[in-house]
Amino acid sequence: MDSKDKSIVPNTSGHLNTLYDVPNKAEAAKKISAILEQSNALLYESLERPKTNVHNIPELIESTRGYFDFCKERGIMPSFRRLSNWYGYSYRQLYKIIDKQSPEGIYLDQIRDAIKDNLEQAALVNAVNNISAMFILKSQYDYVEATKVILEPSESLLGQPKTPEEIANYIDADIVED
Repeated sequence: MDSKDKSIVPNTSGHLNTLYDVPNKAEAAKKISAILEQSNALLYESLERPKTNVHNIPELIESTRGYFDFCKERGIMPSFRRLSNWYGYSYRQLYKIIDKQSPEGIYLDQIRDAIKDNLEQAALVNAVNNISAMFILKSQYDYVEATKVILEPSESLLGQPKTPEEIANYIDADIVED
């Protein structure tokens, strides 16, 4: 018995270990290669640079400017996770600094908001995939879909609204004392 025969879900596509089928595999491979090339360029650039001292505001500002210039030159959408790699930190470390609300934490929070705003604006003008942008905004920037419910008394279902005194009288009338 072959390992393909052991599968509970039959493989009708003829492809093994694929996440999804793409009609033009050569084009998909080019896109993936371009993404990897951009990510690797950022990684190599950040490894060649000295680690940014995030407690030195002028150095932090200069390093941030360098990151935004790098993204602009390469056509990469800035992200807070990539920025943390640029600085030489993990994004969790930066969030810990933000939570302390020190001057550098406030600055990093402002930069995080600017990156989020850039993504929002890019989605609004269809410069990025709207669905992907919404996913990123929800997973990394605490966006939620909210529905606002406004409760109002309805005359058709409940009759006229009762005053607190009328409600108290109805409650008192229903109380049976032994």
